[in-house]
Amino acid sequence: MAVISTRAGHESAASGYREHAAQIAGASDGMVLSDLRWTEAFSVAVSGATEIAAEIFAEVTRDARRRGYGLAADLAMLASLYIHYDPELAAQVADPPQRLGGSMYEIFLEARAAAHAQDPARVEAAARGLRSEGMAAEALKYFNLAAHLYRDHGDNDRAAACREAARELADTNVRRTRRDRTAMLLTPREREIVQLIAADMSNGDIAAKLVLSVRTVENHIRNIRRKTGASTRGEIVALASTNKR
Repeated sequence: MAVISTRAGHESAASGYREHAAQIAGASDGMVLSDLRWTEAFSVAVSGATEIAAEIFAEVTRDARRRGYGLAADLAMLASLYIHYDPELAAQVADPPQRLGGSMYEIFLEARAAAHAQDPARVEAAARGLRSEGMAAEALKYFNLAAHLYRDHGDNDRAAACREAARELADTNVRRTRRDRTAMLLTPREREIVQLIAADMSNGDIAAKLVLSVRTVENHIRNIRRKTGASTRGEIVALASTNKR
């Protein structure tokens, strides 16, 4: 599921899946990766043939369950539901969310069920749950869906509230992306100097601490300003504060 999310551009969702995968990596009935149908299903899903990919995962679920690999079966079932929601398959999911790591999977399944039912209140609640789990890209998608459904139901106030929540998430994602890209532009030494500027140290103090000449520190600061667009030390301090979040 992390692979699918990454390929679809949903990095925050992929990160959540990777974290949960790490939590269950030591489970006694670990996933059977030798089954090439996993790779086949991922490839088919990325190509856009979601129903076919979901059926492959459903087949893997049945086979893994029959062979006694409960964890593999649970993962394949969730992958199938992620790609293409099937109410009958979802009805078989009772304990897997707890087995796989808890609330994130429960919220994910509820979001899929709410979307399938076209229930705006449930979709909105699921979006808020996804947001609380740090799955920003998924939450954004469901807030937008909730806004659309509320509008169709004539509830313009709730539609507006969901659109606003979606805008806030989108803005946050943009700021985070810009911040991360900015941080990547700076060298380790430049990032260190940014933090020292934020600690209210003068160029001379920074030079003494890092055993550099003042001119070298000034050159680093010029590079920091050029890369980040910061024109004052105050803006550099703001950059340091942002990068701590």
